[in-house]
Amino acid sequence: MDKNVIERDKGCCLSLCFSDTISIHLSMRIPICLIFLLIRITLTAQTTTILFLGNSLTYTNDLPSMVSKIGRVYDIEISTDCICLPNYGLEDHVNDGRFQQLLSQNEFDYVVFQQGPSSQAYGRESLIEYGGEIVKASRNHGAEPIYFMVWTSIGYYHTFEDVILNHVNAARHNGARAIPAGAIWKEYHDTIGNSGLYSFDSFHPSPKGSYLAAVIIFHSLFPDKKLEQLLEESNAYWDKESLKQLIKMIVSRDK
Repeated sequence: MDKNVIERDKGCCLSLCFSDTISIHLSMRIPICLIFLLIRITLTAQTTTILFLGNSLTYTNDLPSMVSKIGRVYDIEISTDCICLPNYGLEDHVNDGRFQQLLSQNEFDYVVFQQGPSSQAYGRESLIEYGGEIVKASRNHGAEPIYFMVWTSIGYYHTFEDVILNHVNAARHNGARAIPAGAIWKEYHDTIGNSGLYSFDSFHPSPKGSYLAAVIIFHSLFPDKKLEQLLEESNAYWDKESLKQLIKMIVSRDK
């Protein structure tokens, strides 16, 4: 179907035109509330599309799927594609050409991209240079590029502030946004102590850690949605009080 147009004819009846050859006319007057309901259904049916670029920090626990599931709590359909490979950095994504091909063949609303912690000079330069290439390619295809700020391992926890700073500066340099997952990860871990965000290797996220990142990504893309609604859902990773504390940390950054 090429068209889905809602219009009112002169007799105050509702016409639903789905194509040039099919039209349905309701000869009775339609309550205004029904019209708003039809509009709401149309808007709800729209899908937000996200391309994730990254490595095992994204594909562990299927982070993109977690973001989609959070969207369903709010009746938001989120479709994701993921080009995430072990030990991949932004340079690898730029050089292998896969994401550029996918961008040319599909329409995405957002490209969310990450590499390793990037606390050192090379990581900082890669965030700026190759992150800039991803930013440019994404915008050329109508998608908003967004840095996904990750976290560092327990062994290199002392470099966490550099991880945060390098992501913020790279995003600013390239005129893009940065999802502050790493910054909030650090705040929560510092506050709680044994936070449970890390998996057995003290670097990759546990399911709890991936859910933290998913909530922050969702909030960055849909800041008007009240995260408190998540407290009404069953959650296999977070107890209600801990999730309430996390939500408070996230929304406090909106001010």
